[in-house]
Amino acid sequence: MFEAFNQFHFIRPLWIIGLLVIPFIWIYSRKKNAMNNDWSKVIDPDLLRYLTPKQTNQNQSKPTLIICLFLSLIFISLAGPSWKQKPTPVIQTGDDLVIILDLSLSILATDVTPDRLTKAKQKLQDLLRYRTEGNTALIAFSGDAHVVTPLTDDIQTILANMKALDPFIMPVIGSRPDKAIKLALDLFSQSKSLKPRIVMITDGVEGTQSDSILNDLNDYTTPITLSILAVGTSAGGPIAIPGQGYLKDKGQVILPKTDFGALENLANKTGGISRAITLDDSDLKSINVTSTSDPLNAKNEPSSDKQRFFDTWEDMGFMLLFLIIPLALFAHRRNILLGLLLCIIYPSDKSYAFEWQDLWQTKDQQAEILLDQGETEKAAEVFESSKHKAYSNYKSGQYEQAEKLYGQDVDINSFYNLANSLAMQQKYPEAIEKYDQALAIDPKHEDSIHNKAIVEKLLEQQQGEDQQQSDEQQQSDEQQQSDEQQQSDEQQQSDEQQQ
Repeated sequence: MFEAFNQFHFIRPLWIIGLLVIPFIWIYSRKKNAMNNDWSKVIDPDLLRYLTPKQTNQNQSKPTLIICLFLSLIFISLAGPSWKQKPTPVIQTGDDLVIILDLSLSILATDVTPDRLTKAKQKLQDLLRYRTEGNTALIAFSGDAHVVTPLTDDIQTILANMKALDPFIMPVIGSRPDKAIKLALDLFSQSKSLKPRIVMITDGVEGTQSDSILNDLNDYTTPITLSILAVGTSAGGPIAIPGQGYLKDKGQVILPKTDFGALENLANKTGGISRAITLDDSDLKSINVTSTSDPLNAKNEPSSDKQRFFDTWEDMGFMLLFLIIPLALFAHRRNILLGLLLCIIYPSDKSYAFEWQDLWQTKDQQAEILLDQGETEKAAEVFESSKHKAYSNYKSGQYEQAEKLYGQDVDINSFYNLANSLAMQQKYPEAIEKYDQALAIDPKHEDSIHNKAIVEKLLEQQQGEDQQQSDEQQQSDEQQQSDEQQQSDEQQQSDEQQQ
């Protein structure tokens, strides 16, 4: 009992301010009754007290008392009185998918239009559109493998990082999909994934590497399926190197071929599916990128949702309904509610934004629902929490607003998120500076280390493009000056001949 008393509080205490209106209603009502029956102007007040029936005064005060009591109970109920907590489950889907993208030199082969890399990126974009639930990661490999984006539900981040992927940004030349598989297993292990799956977009896997991949997958604690989206053709095609023609070996043009049979055999041994990339989405539907890899047996599998609990204060305001309802019924019989309604809807000079759900949910709770429904822009407008508002702005692509809000705090997460917002606006030097500030707090912050490396590469690429444009502009200016000088010399020669 004493513990409940000590924990008593209001979940929405601002509604208590409404009680300040009660005294004004009481005073206004008493003055109005006095004005309607003001005999004191013609009769001495001491004598009037004996001439006025006491029952009449009591009857006049009853409606006002009921209104004040009715409103008081409503405001207290809306404030959310609470004195105990209850566990509330939080459901998080356990569907984790790692996408592995082949960035070996053979991906530049031109046997498909315009080349295999462009085709693979287009299919990757289509795949990400289907990922409306669960976490997704992206790994790229050539002679080595690197995590481009760790497991996240932010598909926009993956799309942004994907644009810079190219075989020539990879530090080691070669093709080692087995290393990419090991990285994927590490990601699953760190996140304790319950439904891990891998989709690889590639044009080929060597036999020895297939054996290594199967051994790693079989040794993992949880069954993992590997599905493959194969790009290329059986005939093969030349590898176009920008500015250098086709890739050759001892004078002969290399024509890498896609062995669809070997890829299908590898996928089948893991319980996955291998499909050649198609123009439509039939290949994505066949490998089922949205849920479990075996849609026929999905109903028979146990639920793999991660369920956690956290304690929330239980709103006990509903208990006051047992007092509010009898008062409302009594007031209805006396037509008091009609008078109260007229007071509420009486036109005034000011208007106030108010919605029905404001009575039962806070703005942040309403915004959470909008965010879950994918209405990120509306959620950003409704959120009162600056961090949640910043996250909603980021999700909706309003990176400038997210930058302003994240810049209000100085913790490691704010620095990291601020850096991401700057990077999305191509403010790469500022983004690197914020990543450094986050790493100054925690030098082992993996997300900051990873994203900083990507942004540094993007900055180098941007600077290279700017330098190229500057050189081209300088050459253009020099050519223009040369043309003008030549025209001037020709004009001078013409004038001399005429003389």
